[in-house]
Amino acid sequence: MNKQHKKRNTLKGNVLWGSVLGLIFTGILQAYFWTNEPPVPYTDVTVLAMTPAPKGYQIEVLFVKNTCTFKRLEVFGNNTGVLQYLTWFAQDGSPSKDYDRSKGQQYMNIVAETEHDAYDAIEIRTRHECAGVVVDKLFARIDINKADK
Repeated sequence: MNKQHKKRNTLKGNVLWGSVLGLIFTGILQAYFWTNEPPVPYTDVTVLAMTPAPKGYQIEVLFVKNTCTFKRLEVFGNNTGVLQYLTWFAQDGSPSKDYDRSKGQQYMNIVAETEHDAYDAIEIRTRHECAGVVVDKLFARIDINKADK
């Protein structure tokens, strides 16, 4: 009877220690992923509208700006995977093209000039600096065929 009693206590002890070690290991992994997660300059990007304009398309977007510092925004026409720089102009009262918006909910209204060239999509790409790390990211990709309908 003593041998069975010892085996039960050993089994319970092993299960307990295994659970504790599993929790510690999971905590370490979570902490590692949280600290090594790439910076996110903005979230919740929603394209409100893309409408034809005299020389291209007017694009209206809502997004949430995070703490990163804005460096550059570029607009591209995408034709079967080939990107071409497009000239763009702010329509929302932004003081300049390199205007760093404040943290929080933002509205962006730009006109991308396509000069009557045919594109499959328009891509808006950004560069931010987040705690010394340069982050290049696709801000929005708008399929022109879907936007025209």
